[in-house]
Amino acid sequence: MANQILAGRDLDQAIQSRVVPSIVLFSAIHYRGITDGPDFQFALNVANPDWMHFGRDKNAEPTEQEKREDRWRLLMQELGIHGCDEFEKVLVEFLESGLFDAEQVQVIIDRYVAETEALQVRQAARDFLNAAFWDHRMSDADLLVKAGQFPASAGLLDPYVVTQLFDALSEITDGQALGQAIVSAWIAAFAAGDHHDVEDDNPFNNPIHPDIKAAFDAAKARVQANATVVDACMDIINDNGWGTLQEVAMKRATAADFEAAIRGMEIDKLRRFMRRMIEMRLQRATYDVHFGTATQHFVDACRAISNDPNSPRLAALVKKLVSRTALAAELSTPAAGPS
Repeated sequence: MANQILAGRDLDQAIQSRVVPSIVLFSAIHYRGITDGPDFQFALNVANPDWMHFGRDKNAEPTEQEKREDRWRLLMQELGIHGCDEFEKVLVEFLESGLFDAEQVQVIIDRYVAETEALQVRQAARDFLNAAFWDHRMSDADLLVKAGQFPASAGLLDPYVVTQLFDALSEITDGQALGQAIVSAWIAAFAAGDHHDVEDDNPFNNPIHPDIKAAFDAAKARVQANATVVDACMDIINDNGWGTLQEVAMKRATAADFEAAIRGMEIDKLRRFMRRMIEMRLQRATYDVHFGTATQHFVDACRAISNDPNSPRLAALVKKLVSRTALAAELSTPAAGPS
């Protein structure tokens, strides 16, 4: 069973310790190889605190079922299974259906491998920086050999450690080229990622290589350029606040953007979007400072929709939403000019 699921991969001991106990336990559950053992539902929820204590009276003597569940929990702890994720879900689906999704398992195992590699690479970077600073017995040539592993694994490091490696190597004879190679490799890995948001907060003001800073800035600019008014408004609703990304998207949005958004978005999202945008327009003194002409463009879009004979139901909806607000008068007056 384990060989079929893992496709005979030669995995690191840490990964084997993560997946093999689950394969053994869940297979035993499925084939009823454990006398009075747990079921899939219990095993999958073993780390869920709500599940662990659901319906249990702490002041009463444990029931037979509660005692049984305590034994199951101890069994899983002894096996080293402290929680479940996508791997166990795929495992259960395979055991119940007989249909094996090798590609999905491969993705999960690859993620485990990457996480293990990341820990190992970060430790190697710490070891190198420690040696470069303290170990006066190591020659520059030895240090360069020790650092030679990092260009291939730079994407697993954080940008501040990469900067530290560059700085340390720059102090070593012939080391700057290797340091730059590590920086370039990190930037290439970063550029290959899918960055819907770019977090480069640096609360401790750690030094960061200028090329990495430029990569962050370019990624931020791309995210801002691709942000839509719907994204911005939903972020404001969900987070009850906003940042630079949302301000840029709202300021950039035209009346045509608002109109297209209203016409095209899902109904549940439309309900929340319209309510919040109407609120913003009614409190424009607060919001216009941050979002420029966004609320005016929203009104212009609503006016265009409400006067569109080709969309009678949407036009009627917009009119109903604003009918008991001050926006009703705004919709009845012509637009001030092109937006």
